[in-house]
Amino acid sequence: MSGVKKATVTQNLNRTLKTVEEALAQCASMANSTGKIGQSEFENKKRNAQTVHNNVIRKLPEELAQFLRNETAQWKSLLHRHDESYDKAGTSANQANQYDATFQQHYDIARRELSSIKSNVNNIKNQISGRSGYLNSENYQALELGRQARQILAELQPDVELSRKAQDSRRQAFNKLSESESLAQAAQREYDRLVNLARDRQEKKRIAEENERNAKMLDADLKSLRKEIESKNYKKFSNSRYSESLKRELDSLKDLVVGGAYAEAIPRSQKIKEELIIISAEIDANEQAWTAAKNAAEKALTDAKAEMALTNRNDVELYSGLDKSSVDKFYSNIDKASRLIASESFDAATSQIADVLSNLRSAVEKTVENKRLAEQREEIAQSIMQALYDCDYDTPSYYQKEEGNELSDLCVVAAAPGGVGDMKLRIALDGNVSFEVANIPEGHEKLCIESVRKMQEKLAEDEINFNVTDWGRAENQNKVHLDVKQRTQETQITRQRQG
Repeated sequence: MSGVKKATVTQNLNRTLKTVEEALAQCASMANSTGKIGQSEFENKKRNAQTVHNNVIRKLPEELAQFLRNETAQWKSLLHRHDESYDKAGTSANQANQYDATFQQHYDIARRELSSIKSNVNNIKNQISGRSGYLNSENYQALELGRQARQILAELQPDVELSRKAQDSRRQAFNKLSESESLAQAAQREYDRLVNLARDRQEKKRIAEENERNAKMLDADLKSLRKEIESKNYKKFSNSRYSESLKRELDSLKDLVVGGAYAEAIPRSQKIKEELIIISAEIDANEQAWTAAKNAAEKALTDAKAEMALTNRNDVELYSGLDKSSVDKFYSNIDKASRLIASESFDAATSQIADVLSNLRSAVEKTVENKRLAEQREEIAQSIMQALYDCDYDTPSYYQKEEGNELSDLCVVAAAPGGVGDMKLRIALDGNVSFEVANIPEGHEKLCIESVRKMQEKLAEDEINFNVTDWGRAENQNKVHLDVKQRTQETQITRQRQG
């Protein structure tokens, strides 16, 4: 009788366990290797894509949205496509995880079943330990366990394909994540374009509004300046700068503002505004200067007339040394200055008034001095005539050398007693006196001296020093010189001619 020996059973048991364990390990290795392909790159991509997805801008700033009318369709489409790709990537990633989980589940079941088979193998080994003979029954059990193990392996081997499917799903997810990132970038670029476009339009609107505001403000400024200038006497004081052409330019600028051409109106308005400010200031300055010159001229004229009213015109005509026409000219020039003021030649009028006053004052000063000298000369003449009268001369008389000229020499004449030694004196304005003693025969010069001496004595009583500087023929005739100190007047009397 033949049968299976213990060694054969043991060998079958060991071979079964080894084959199955190696096959299971190979399945696990294959699944693991397949599953790890691209796993690291996928995880990195997943994290990056999630960050990109979370940071995608999905709303335009409210202040800019109004400037984009119907121009956001492309941006919204890119956002939608991004979301679709990202969602599909998530679906594929979930599918990959499901494949991995299914394989792991089947593998765990296979491992548990093989563990049970291994336990049975060990039981059989224990049963035949120390036995001899044929072990057909145990060998059958060992073969059955081998069959069961190979069946488990056969059922598990197709599940290795799940790892490949998981790998394919992760690859699809990776690609979709890459696509979603690309779409997010495209959406961001489109967003940036829209924002820049909106900001540009916003800035243009701001500029347009600012231009409108500035243009209207300048228009108001020009209107105010124009009103101010035209309220003044610009025709007289603007030096023709506020011209008709400038007025036409103002009208043109107003039309531009009304027509909404603000950008064109602004620079021209600014230029005209600066010009109007200068013109307005010049009108004020010119009017102030004109008023000051007018007031100065009128005041000078008023003061000059008041001063001239205090002047004794008759005295000036008599004693200034000027002829009547020259004195009349002072007054006529004042009238001329008045006409110059009326014709607004203020500087010329002021200058003429100053000249008239300067000349008139000089004339008045001369008049006062000459009148004083004339009065003193009158006193001298009276003293001389009294002295002559006291010396028994006939009643003296006097007259102007030039009739009507108060500044000409004053002549005093007196007939001597007995007809010998008649006196004729001529008194200059400065008080100098020249005289002649007439009817003195040759050899009777002493009579001349005697006549003069008597007059010296008489004049000395009035404290007038009678100083004879030239005795003519009477020189060396023991003449007497009276040196009488005077109180107010010293008179130089010169003997011009002896009889």
